[in-house]
Amino acid sequence: MSKEDIIFFADSDPQTPCQHCVELDHAGYTVKCCPLDSLTSTINGTLQGIVVLNLGSNIQAGLDAQQQLITDGLTWPVIFIADCDQIPEAVKAMKAGAMDFHVTSVSPEKLLRSVQEAMLQLDSEKDLQLRRTRIEQRCARLTRREKEIMEYVANGVTNLDTAQQLDLSMRTIEVHRSRMMEKMGASCLADLTRMVDLCRCCSNHH
Repeated sequence: MSKEDIIFFADSDPQTPCQHCVELDHAGYTVKCCPLDSLTSTINGTLQGIVVLNLGSNIQAGLDAQQQLITDGLTWPVIFIADCDQIPEAVKAMKAGAMDFHVTSVSPEKLLRSVQEAMLQLDSEKDLQLRRTRIEQRCARLTRREKEIMEYVANGVTNLDTAQQLDLSMRTIEVHRSRMMEKMGASCLADLTRMVDLCRCCSNHH
């Protein structure tokens, strides 16, 4: 878990000092406080972070801000803090991907646990992106034909069927497949399938 990632603390009432923001700062996190309506411009250019929405009674504004983040392609962890636990709004927030929904009186310990979980999620996403980058680098070393055969293999198509569909000999398919598996660093079909699935999954989220 890293404390290098930024917490964007967006407040619906920035004129009133917020103890939660102070607590997160004292815990060693980098916290950027901003008015709720300035969240998007404050985040602009930041590669990764988490968002805490301190909403008071204005829960709808938080839902709108969350939707704007999604529209902007930012799938960061979002934590809601509101004056009361309004179940319909909480359900909407969670369905849209919110990590937690707390009442304003949430204890420092409970809020910190949510932040720690959000940071762990970011670390997991970093690891996933690193793995994807390595796989893409290996893919870049493949020839056009090897990439084509990789798709057939990952989709469970046999060598015989691949040869027939591409109008190539079985021997040619076997040679291309062997070279492709070696370049990809895949020891078996399951390894290759996981690699291809990871790239597809990440592509679908960007």
